[in-house]
Amino acid sequence: MATGAMSSRSGRVRAIFLAVLPLHASATFTVNWLTSPVPHGGIVMANGGGWGSDATHTSLNVVLTDGNGSRSVLPVLDITPSGVKFELPPRPSGAASDFAAYDVEVCRVGDPATCSAPVALNTPDVWWWQVGSLDQRCSTPPHGASILLSAHSG
Repeated sequence: MATGAMSSRSGRVRAIFLAVLPLHASATFTVNWLTSPVPHGGIVMANGGGWGSDATHTSLNVVLTDGNGSRSVLPVLDITPSGVKFELPPRPSGAASDFAAYDVEVCRVGDPATCSAPVALNTPDVWWWQVGSLDQRCSTPPHGASILLSAHSG
């Protein structure tokens, strides 16, 4: 509830603003983290909330967007007040890796306004980088430079 400014001379309230929200408002969902990495066909757990206590596995779905911009809608397998589980699609023929990168959103079925912000799945997660050191190979890159992350096998 927000209230308008009070007049310092008269002590009267100039205005009172009151917003009443319906119980089943279309609030945006939140996804905080995902289990990762998860191979094709694997089960992903997404921690988050905002879907309400009345949500069921049939009232929510998961939208996956791959690196080419293709979107897939997947059913939710299980739901709790703080998380959902869903299964990644099987590995496509010709896929270079068992671990494809996706953006993941959780949405109420038929209401795209409730979708969470996209969260990356199966991508590198940089927790820190070295700031300063005794030689240039480990110091912070100069302004405008980029850091290249690549897969390493072996």
